[in-house]
Amino acid sequence: MLIYFFASNPVLAYLSVLPPLPPTIAPTTPEPGASTTSRPTTTRTTTITTHAPGTGFCNGKPDGLYANPDDRESFYMCAGGITHVSKCGTGSVFDQSCMCCAWP
Repeated sequence: MLIYFFASNPVLAYLSVLPPLPPTIAPTTPEPGASTTSRPTTTRTTTITTHAPGTGFCNGKPDGLYANPDDRESFYMCAGGITHVSKCGTGSVFDQSCMCCAWP
């Protein structure tokens, strides 16, 4: 009966041939009241993104969506300094508050 169940269900049949998961390692925490000799450290990472200079609207702007001041029914999508113009659906306009096309 069990073999028939695996054979009739392709997902279970597939899962039955996967290799076993690796063993989990329990975290090592000191017993309550025990002292530790090391202090926790904090690491901060700062990422600075520079964009290749492009031409047009997106030159020098960070990646993202921007309203088109000349046409409410379209918007700019900046990616790596390159300008992409997209149109909203018929009757909708770009709404800066949600970064989406919405009905006016």
